[in-house]
Amino acid sequence: METKKAKLKWIIIVELIVFYFSLLNVISHARGPVPYQIDTSQPVVRIEDFVPMAEMGVDATETALPFYNAVEGSAVGYQTEVSLQSVNPINIQFQIECPPEQSGTTLYVDLYNFEASYDNPEQEKQIVLQEGLNQIQFDLNKGEQAPGTAYLRLFTLNVVDYQIEQLQIYEKMALPKVSTPMWVAVVVMGIVLLGTIGYKMVKLKEEV
Repeated sequence: METKKAKLKWIIIVELIVFYFSLLNVISHARGPVPYQIDTSQPVVRIEDFVPMAEMGVDATETALPFYNAVEGSAVGYQTEVSLQSVNPINIQFQIECPPEQSGTTLYVDLYNFEASYDNPEQEKQIVLQEGLNQIQFDLNKGEQAPGTAYLRLFTLNVVDYQIEQLQIYEKMALPKVSTPMWVAVVVMGIVLLGTIGYKMVKLKEEV
């Protein structure tokens, strides 16, 4: 009998530990940052939506945005108007095959609205290219005080001759901080723990 009591005691201790860590996991996630997931159901804009910011002597295609600039310091690139109605960040992915002589040049990606004085460092990404294939992925946060719309711009001030390919631009959607499986784990372990404690109390009454 004592052996059974000891086993039941250790079972309750183990269940209590598992329940505690399940609850701790929920609390830590609830206090943590909001998780996001890329929403690939609908792109924010497509590559064909971009128009040149200045004449470059090259034409965009359905799959690429060619960059050609022969004058250092002059801005060349592309832009398109995007909606900023939600505060969710925009995820941007693309690739560039950078020639050796253009390694170290900088590509700028930003959100810009002149009328709304919306031109902040927080809404700009500077990408220093390296020789060879550059696989680029990053988020642009719109900011809580963003205007209704802005121009999404991709441009450079350097002498370059390359093209952006595989351009994908999607919004990131906020996910619940605490997922359903986390809550289920807490509830299940709570029920199991209470059941074990209840079983022990019944056995103790039977022995009296």
